[in-house]
Formats: sequence, C-alpha cells, structure tokens
Amino acid sequence: MADEIKNIAQPSARQIGFYGNHEVRLDAANRLPIPAKFREVLESRFGHEAYPLMLMPGEECIRVMPYAVWSEMCRQLEQASRFSPETARLKMSLYGNTADCELDTQNRIRIPAGLCKLIELERDAVVVGCGDEMAIWRRHAWEKFNAEVSKNLSQLMSEFSRSQIHRE
Repeated sequence: MADEIKNIAQPSARQIGFYGNHEVRLDAANRLPIPAKFREVLESRFGHEAYPLMLMPGEECIRVMPYAVWSEMCRQLEQASRFSPETARLKMSLYGNTADCELDTQNRIRIPAGLCKLIELERDAVVVGCGDEMAIWRRHAWEKFNAEVSKNLSQLMSEFSRSQIHRE
C-alpha cells in the first residue's frame, strides 16, 4: 500500500516534464551543466528525439528545447502567413539566433557567445523547468522576474483561466 501511495504522490518525469530551478555557473568556455533531474526528463520523456538540444533566444533568457519540441514549434511557425512582417521578423530572429548542441561527457552544453551576449549571461545562471522545455536565465534577472510575477500571480492565473474557457 505504501508503494502505491508513493507512486501516486510522485509522478514521473515523463508525466510532468521539466520543473523547478537550479542555480549553476557558466565556465570560461560558456559551458553550463544540465541538472541531473533535467537529464532524466530528456532520457525518459524524449529519448533519442531529445538531441540535438536547440538553443534559442527568449525574453531575457535562452530557451533550451529538445529537438522534438523545437521541430513542432518550427512546424507551427511555418504555417504562419509569409506575408506578415511580424512573422518574417520572428522567423529571422528565431532561426538566425538558434544553435544546436549536445551534452558533453560531463553533461554540459556549450552556449554560443552570441546567445550569452543577448541576455548578458556571464557566470551565475539558473536553469528553469518550463514543462517541455528549459530556460537559462541570468541569476539576477530570474530573481527580478520572480518578484514581478509573484506580485501579479492571481491576475495571471485569472487571465489564464479566462483564456482556457474561451478555448473550449
């Protein structure tokens, strides 16, 4: 009975995906360790479809997507109008700044200097779980983001709830 309760209380990485946050340090060669819990998600949820990992700019962060997730996002992006200037700018920015990478033997990824420069990442970082992807933040930017979001959390949850009602 206790084993059954334990299995219910602790869903697998496959069910939840990436969650939580982990403070890490970028080394002089722009290598950043991927936390063990996130490597487990890569293996259990995505398997061989996780690699290469795709790095792309986000708002104040670097988004890290398993290849399968990135591929689906690209498919959706390609369905957008070719005649929209906003879509053209988005594609130019995303595709132009995206890089692929693999884990090295010490379970690190190398972040291109251009992406580090975009978010002003130098040393102290936080790897954040975001469901089916991860995000790399400068530690201070992550702390500021959390402080801002916590002030408006009930509003954000209300807006999310309303958007879900309109989708049904």
